[in-house]
Amino acid sequence: LKLQFLYLIELAGEEEGQLTLPLQPLRCRRMSDGGVKTDTAAAQPLHEPGMLRGVMTFVAEKPQAAYGATCASFVAVFVLWIGLIAGLGSDFLPFESDVPLYLRGNVARQRLDAVYQGKKRSDVALNMPEVQLRRVSDRDVDNNEMTFEMLWEPASGNMFSERHLRKMIEVEDRLFLSAGFQSGCLLEWPQEALELEAQAASTGDPALTEEIKKMNAGTGQYQGVCRYPDSIAWGCAQPHPETGCAHPASFPPGIRDCRRAAGCSRPEHFEALNMTFARMKVQQYANTNPFNATAPMAARLAYRYMDSAFGSGNMQGRAVRSQYRLGVPIGAYKNLQDDITAQTVEVGKHIWKHFRDFLGDESSTELEVSWQGYQMGPNLIQEQLPKDGAFALGSMIFVLLYAIFTLQSAFTGAMGIGMIVMGFAPAYLIYFGVFQQRYFGVFNVLSIFIILGIGADNVFVMMDAWTQSKGSTPDRILYSWKRSAGALLVTSITTMASFLSNATSSFPAIRTFGIFAAMLVLVNYCAVITYFISVVSFNERYFAAKQFCCGIWTKVLKILVQPKEDVLLPKESETVHPTAAARLRSPDDDDDQLFGARVESVRIVAPAPPTEPRPFSPPDNTMPDATEPQSEGAGSPEEAGRSPALTIPLEEQAADPDDGPGSPRRLARFSTWLPAVENASVSEMGRVEQWFHNSFALFVIRWRILIILVFHVVLGLFIAKALQLKPDPDPPQFFPNDVTYQSYYPTLASYFQRGGSVYALKQQLIWGFNTELPIDRAGTRESSIQDRGEPVYDPNFSVAKASECIIQICNAAEEPREALGLGGAPEYPVTCPLRHFKQWFLAGGRLKNATLAQAEWAALTSVDGGAVEEEAFLLHYGAFLLSSPQILERYTPLNFAEYAVGADGQRTNLSEEAVQRASVPGEPPLPPAHTLKVVPKFTIATLKLTSERTIDFGIGLDMHEAWEAWWAEQYNHAQCRVRAKYAPGFQNTRGEYLGWDYFFVQEKLVGEAFFGIGISLVLAWVVLTLATHNIIVGFLSVVIITEIVISVIAFAVLMGWKLGILESICFVMVPGMSVDYVAHLAEAYNESDYSNRVERVRDMLTKVGVSVLSGAFSTLGATLFLFFPLIVFFVKFGTFIFVTITYSLLFALLNFSAIMAFTGPQEHEGDWLHFFKNLKKKKKVVPSAGAEESKEDES
Repeated sequence: LKLQFLYLIELAGEEEGQLTLPLQPLRCRRMSDGGVKTDTAAAQPLHEPGMLRGVMTFVAEKPQAAYGATCASFVAVFVLWIGLIAGLGSDFLPFESDVPLYLRGNVARQRLDAVYQGKKRSDVALNMPEVQLRRVSDRDVDNNEMTFEMLWEPASGNMFSERHLRKMIEVEDRLFLSAGFQSGCLLEWPQEALELEAQAASTGDPALTEEIKKMNAGTGQYQGVCRYPDSIAWGCAQPHPETGCAHPASFPPGIRDCRRAAGCSRPEHFEALNMTFARMKVQQYANTNPFNATAPMAARLAYRYMDSAFGSGNMQGRAVRSQYRLGVPIGAYKNLQDDITAQTVEVGKHIWKHFRDFLGDESSTELEVSWQGYQMGPNLIQEQLPKDGAFALGSMIFVLLYAIFTLQSAFTGAMGIGMIVMGFAPAYLIYFGVFQQRYFGVFNVLSIFIILGIGADNVFVMMDAWTQSKGSTPDRILYSWKRSAGALLVTSITTMASFLSNATSSFPAIRTFGIFAAMLVLVNYCAVITYFISVVSFNERYFAAKQFCCGIWTKVLKILVQPKEDVLLPKESETVHPTAAARLRSPDDDDDQLFGARVESVRIVAPAPPTEPRPFSPPDNTMPDATEPQSEGAGSPEEAGRSPALTIPLEEQAADPDDGPGSPRRLARFSTWLPAVENASVSEMGRVEQWFHNSFALFVIRWRILIILVFHVVLGLFIAKALQLKPDPDPPQFFPNDVTYQSYYPTLASYFQRGGSVYALKQQLIWGFNTELPIDRAGTRESSIQDRGEPVYDPNFSVAKASECIIQICNAAEEPREALGLGGAPEYPVTCPLRHFKQWFLAGGRLKNATLAQAEWAALTSVDGGAVEEEAFLLHYGAFLLSSPQILERYTPLNFAEYAVGADGQRTNLSEEAVQRASVPGEPPLPPAHTLKVVPKFTIATLKLTSERTIDFGIGLDMHEAWEAWWAEQYNHAQCRVRAKYAPGFQNTRGEYLGWDYFFVQEKLVGEAFFGIGISLVLAWVVLTLATHNIIVGFLSVVIITEIVISVIAFAVLMGWKLGILESICFVMVPGMSVDYVAHLAEAYNESDYSNRVERVRDMLTKVGVSVLSGAFSTLGATLFLFFPLIVFFVKFGTFIFVTITYSLLFALLNFSAIMAFTGPQEHEGDWLHFFKNLKKKKKVVPSAGAEESKEDES
């Protein structure tokens, strides 16, 4: 090595006339003509052919034009984006707070949406004056009500104590009388109006009928009143003349007495709270069995308000609940048909506007109140999103300040962050135009914080390359571009691959996030290598000479990181002299490969005639004065930034024949020079680089085995913890549990478990839809939750002919069966409208004759019946629905769909007076208000299961399969076998995220999460192997990334998190976020000119350690602002990123460096490119007479 080193120096010295040793690396290449080319990579001109050199020269020599052109392009795209947002609004940027987490093609989801859309198209405004009365419409409500609910929970003691009851009454009375509730409540006729209507119906008095018409027009003497709330704080509406509300059957239940003859419908109508009366009513309810069908309705209803421990003689109340109902039309809307979807949204906004502040301060240390209202969640999210989104501004400011002080340039820092922000415009245009995505939600907003960290890291890599470059500005620009473009291409591709793994998801929320985040990374990479390189050139021309912040930052760094002389590495058995640190390649390498020694500090320059060469004294191991001029051009821009050099006059070489190339004297002389040369190179480094080069690198190398052991012992514990990861059975949670809206359901589940858990699965038995394709999604937008499609009904469905089969299945569902979660009646009854209708009919019903009812029922439900029987059945069914307010409220609109028809066969709205009369032969015609004929397109029976929706999804899917088998079994019974054609149906659970649908979602989430992680890791290995040309480096890099993924999963388990939608996104994102630092180090290791693994690790840390550290700190600082928002998604997402970056930094700088120092490849080990080149050379060898000699030379 040393002989060849001397030979190269001699050769170059003879050609140039003088030998100089600068502080830059020399790469000596054997040329095709047999000569030697010196290439210092950073100091000598890089003669790149073609367009690249020309472009970089243009950027360096005309920075104004380059910066102006690229900046104008970015600004133009950004302005176009803003213009499209202003012009098209939500059509271009449709932000939605809903998270589309569903599988639209799944059978459970199809059934769920079919039922939802079927209900949405039901009309249920029966005989209500449209202008005056607001009645709930089921078009957008799953449970037949728009409600505002409160839950009262005492800190200690009995809820039915006087102080707690007085507080509850005071708050609820104010709520009922508030303008907000009065302007949106569900209205109903007062008792006097109901009596007048009944009198008009029985007598047919024209005067009374005319008064009823006036009432319906909103001009009569009676006006609608707010519907009675479901609350124990009230009392009975219509008191007994003598006993008031004291009778056990007084309805509805409550603890206050009513003595008003006309009834009580407002708080002021009731008597003041009397604890004697209140205790008496509480005792009545506590001594009633709610499952006894003969118990008073009021007492049974009271149990809806009481906690599950109340009853069976226990009068202690741990919690009570109240419910207030709202309805439509509301606000400026005049009737139920006036854009009902918008009206229901308006109801949610009305609740949010008037009630959230009203109850904001009602909780106290003694009594806690939780509340929940219709569509309150979406409104709370929409209000909170801008507030939490403002923290993104804090992240931007932090990254901006950090970039400015790290780069010591306000201009480059500001332009870098501006570039990241403006990158949203082209990224969204690609997302919207190329990928045709029309959803932009919460997860897309979170990508702001991701790209801030990634973009800042890219800026630091470019600036570090610029700082380490030397020579003329064009050379430095070209060197910086080549080094950063290659390094950032590797990290950008791997990060994009990670995000695009999310893009393969079946869930629109995850897929759209992956696409948008990948486009942000792509745009940022393109911006760095086009726009930011011109920023660097512009800054060099106009701002570099100005001292940043009066040099304060430089002084701080000098204090924090003291300069050190270079510390030599421990001598390794495979190392040539540690300060030489050279790699000698075979002369058989290609012409463009290094064959000479790579030495730290050699450069050949021509002598400057006016300057006396400085004599060199070998024993003196010191460097010349750096201030001495080396040539007349020392102060020129080309020489600016060059290192001081050792100059060797040629006269020293001619005197002694024993001092020739390879002589002992010459070897001794060069052995003395090399340590001094390397010391000079280290002193030129930045303070942090010196720390990495000396302290940190030596620490990692010295303790590499211990570091590896510690990391992998901890990793073993992490693996054990990561294996405990389970899917999240709960739907996505937006707010922490201490928010009263969020705490409502957990509190409800804790106290109200009567008749099954609050979280119990709610099963539906459904008939009337097409069983193969219950909903048509043609023309719908997949990412829109509300754009569900149109229900597809089965034209053969006949409610009359199917009734006996439906009733038989309802009865079977009341038989206990553990595998299905059937608890059995009476605790787990089935709400079956047709069964109730049959009981009513057989008891006399509309015929008023029980004797004739049995035969008539058989005739009406016969499969051989015709249109007449079908018509009669529907008229009887309509009479049943109108037989009592409770029946009407309980069963509508589950048995209505699309429309109702009168006796003349014309479609009509149920609220119109045009509903035709219908009659049964031999019976007098009924008044119009009590005559109804409906054409049910579907019907539903409901029940509660013993199993909760929080069970493991595997158990849930097994239960779903059991239900499918049970359903098929029911059609083998006699009643259904002959009616199967007329009773097409299926089973499904009710509600989103509450049953079969969500079990399938959980199964898919788990599968996609680990599939995405696997794809990300494979792609990372492929990219790193191709980029580094080394299979071993690529493999070890992916091992580290895998360890980071395992560590992040273990952290999530330690935090008590489960695998939900956000966790799935984050886990798939971890490889992409963690690959950056490992990729930077891996590429630097592979590009190092050292052959020894230890020296390579040191060189690797010296070159890119600063970039890795800077990028990590900027990302960590940006994500700190995500710890402060209220929305749980933001906090959890920020925690994931923070932990991922922390682990990535530790595993990359410590674990990866230690592994590479222990077992990293040396020379050409694992270099697949070198292998194929050698293979190609061997194929070119032609056999000859001197074959043996050729083989010997080749070896």
